[in-house]
Amino acid sequence: MFAWGALVAYAATGRLPFGAGAPDVVAFRVMSGEADLDGVPGLLRRIVEKALAQGPGERPSAAEAARECAVLLASQVTRAASADALPATAADLITAAWEVPAAEDAAWQLPSDRSRSRKRLVAAVALAAGVIGGLAGGVAALLPGDTGGGRHTPSSAASASPLASAGPGQASANTAQGDEKAERPAGSGGSASVASWNQARAAQGAGEHDVARAVLHDQGVEAQHLGDGADFTPETVRFHASRREVYLSYRLTSDEQGTLYAETEIARSMCLTLRDVVLRLHPDLSYRTYVMVKEEQGRDARVTWQDDFVTDTGCRSAADNGTGRDGDGSQDWQPDEDGLGQAMVPSTDGAEIRVADGTARKIITGTNAMRRTLGTDRVLGHTHIKVGFDPDDSVMYVWSEYLRWNEKQIESWAALAAGEACRALVSERESAGSAWPYSRYAVAEIGASGYLMIRWGTAGTRAECPA
Repeated sequence: MFAWGALVAYAATGRLPFGAGAPDVVAFRVMSGEADLDGVPGLLRRIVEKALAQGPGERPSAAEAARECAVLLASQVTRAASADALPATAADLITAAWEVPAAEDAAWQLPSDRSRSRKRLVAAVALAAGVIGGLAGGVAALLPGDTGGGRHTPSSAASASPLASAGPGQASANTAQGDEKAERPAGSGGSASVASWNQARAAQGAGEHDVARAVLHDQGVEAQHLGDGADFTPETVRFHASRREVYLSYRLTSDEQGTLYAETEIARSMCLTLRDVVLRLHPDLSYRTYVMVKEEQGRDARVTWQDDFVTDTGCRSAADNGTGRDGDGSQDWQPDEDGLGQAMVPSTDGAEIRVADGTARKIITGTNAMRRTLGTDRVLGHTHIKVGFDPDDSVMYVWSEYLRWNEKQIESWAALAAGEACRALVSERESAGSAWPYSRYAVAEIGASGYLMIRWGTAGTRAECPA
């Protein structure tokens, strides 16, 4: 019943009810936290909340839940269609858009490593439930090449500001118009280009099909996470075996700042997915680079991002490009997922608990005082804003699980949180001296598809803290 409740919450909102991240972090949230049910219709939410009760004895039986759902369904306004006007089914949409492998194709064979991460398992269960339940619109939104129904296909798209170089984790300055480097033949090596993308092929074999399905699923979740600020549609996944590259083509409409933020998020998700599926599930695959290709109506396609997901162990060059760093720009420390996971584990140290509670209260008070700036009329509390410690790197993490801020709003909130965190660390060090080990802070946003580090720095003096 708990799994059923989580699945219904995901189907209703498009978000994982306990968020994403490292398996142990998600497991901790499942065991000790409350599910994020914002957006689940009121009457259905009551049923789901019962199913997600911490105590098994507090959950309804399957028969009880079925009766409540039947009553709820019976109260809805329904419309019977005539036999000659039946809508398209999910199966019709799938067979029209998916290329089913031939009977002898290796894709039908079971992969050698039958273990699956929690992320992949949730993805498979959610997809199966979407087909079985006839959620044709949701399935259509995730199908490659879809241009109607579930998601609007933009007629034009704004491009991110080109950077000086296309090094790891940076948006590429290549364009398909008048750029000889971008049009370099794939066989000549060097950076990926539209030419090499055109030479790439569809998935072949079990491993590549797993990769393609995982990328499209996770990018579909990313599209939901980006929300109204960016109209993002993942299109196709292609493979260039000799160049060891995996390509994602997409469409994106947003303003300049929104485009840069969205493409950073898309790259981070791409990196994490490929590390999970290629390196863990299918280590026999030789791919090591992901490439993002933007398609725009009325313009040639162009490569916008490329990076090595094998060497980028924390996907930092995608998620953390340094734009949010406070303090000395020469510092080589960066917050990461492991540290954030450590911070989510409840502390037993009295001083840590006291500082975390005081800092969280100040940030929550400040957040609610700037609701107009943040564009929300909701009063936030400890369920949305949290503070914890990573003793390994001496970092205090502050993170928000409120997902309705746009990019400018989350930046404004992060500035407030960073300032309060920095001053709290300085104050505690002034009173406790060398007994207080924490000297760094990091501010993050946690969403359905992962996390984003926004600001971080070292707490030197009070004057150096963000205003």
